[in-house]
Amino acid sequence: MTALLTHHYPDSNIHDIKLYIAGGSFGTVPAQILYGAPYDKFPFGRCILGALLMGSISPFRYHKDYAKCMTWSNYFMSGPVAYYMPFNLTARLMKFVLARKVATVEGAEAFLRETLFDRMDQAERETFARWREAHGRALGEMERRMAEDIVKSVSKSWVGLMLMPPVLHSDWGFRPDELDEEHSRPHVLLTAGKDDHLAPVAYSHYLAANYKNAEIKYVDGGHLAINYHIDEVWAEFLASEQ
Repeated sequence: MTALLTHHYPDSNIHDIKLYIAGGSFGTVPAQILYGAPYDKFPFGRCILGALLMGSISPFRYHKDYAKCMTWSNYFMSGPVAYYMPFNLTARLMKFVLARKVATVEGAEAFLRETLFDRMDQAERETFARWREAHGRALGEMERRMAEDIVKSVSKSWVGLMLMPPVLHSDWGFRPDELDEEHSRPHVLLTAGKDDHLAPVAYSHYLAANYKNAEIKYVDGGHLAINYHIDEVWAEFLASEQ
């Protein structure tokens, strides 16, 4: 990221740059790594004005109760079993199983419906329908787009999936409760779906209790629910950083 930002702002004074970092689900991990990175490793960290973490994952190394709110599938895929299993065997098994399911867009779409869309309760289905209509999305369009992205993401490499368990359990370079005042200056807005089974609310509770300048915005629904409120979430986030 330092190389990328230096490339984009070669002649800029670092003090004139303003950065907003954001991530969703597993993407909140690299966002947090940038937020807490030592400035000698990531000088642009001094430019961060705020961090938006949607459906957050907490640092398993320090969040001792992280596994208590996991579903059984997550417990085996990225929880204690994945951590203690030698040779990253659970990730290898997960790749073997998923490779068949997401080999085609149709297969990936069926997988998404099984794990996310079919888990919605009636209230969330109605909210999703209103959101889809308001944004001009055809029935099934969101599912199809997400499925296409999944197929594309693993078309050349499964490295991202294979690294998931070791990264979630690794040292991210800092402890949230030990960040100094300068690192804690940027505001952290956490958004959490009340019924999210992939990124449980307990993870956001941990982060809110350990980051010194954090707050939580709750939304009704599961792992996809933040999408229905994304415009208001971004508006609230950017307004708070002005």
